[in-house]
Amino acid sequence: MASKAKLRFKLAERDGPNCHICGGLMNFDRPRRKTGATVDHVIPRSQGGSNDISNLKLAHKRCNEARGDAPLGEIA
Repeated sequence: MASKAKLRFKLAERDGPNCHICGGLMNFDRPRRKTGATVDHVIPRSQGGSNDISNLKLAHKRCNEARGDAPLGEIA
């Protein structure tokens, strides 16, 4: 798999620069901040999801952490 930065850039080109969970704009310069862009598995790996790019989307670090391995429809 490509470096994390390259993967985030590729996903942003494909899907745009917004978090797929909350819709807010992400910070690509500082991925470790709460508003930073992280790679999220649409179907979590713990539920059989793969690392294939078709199963990956961008999410804020805070949104990704809050979601954990919950299905998208069950995010609190």
